[in-house]
Amino acid sequence: MIRNFDGTDLVTSGSSVFLSDEEELAASVVYLLRQILTEDFLSQTKGTPWFDGLLGKTDPALVEILLKQSVLQSTNVTQITDFSLVRDRATRTYSVSMTVTNATGTVATVTYTTSE
Repeated sequence: MIRNFDGTDLVTSGSSVFLSDEEELAASVVYLLRQILTEDFLSQTKGTPWFDGLLGKTDPALVEILLKQSVLQSTNVTQITDFSLVRDRATRTYSVSMTVTNATGTVATVTYTTSE
């Protein structure tokens, strides 16, 4: 279970102390997208290959494949549907939107935009 935050403060009471199953699944995928491949010294295969293939002058089809592979390597995700990728060259950002499903059938919508 993942604790809920209200801005930067940890929620310590009330009905929203923990994230729901959908929010927890979405948060784990966003965490994976934020993590750079080989950044975790305990698991060199965990993360997203931002420097190894996504950033720069890369074919958008290859970017989509690499992002999907990264998310599907997560133990929480079994299926990706409704995948959308928008690349903004002016601001040098990617906007990713997808619907993911885990082994228990929980479905979550994930939206993530990279920062400069």
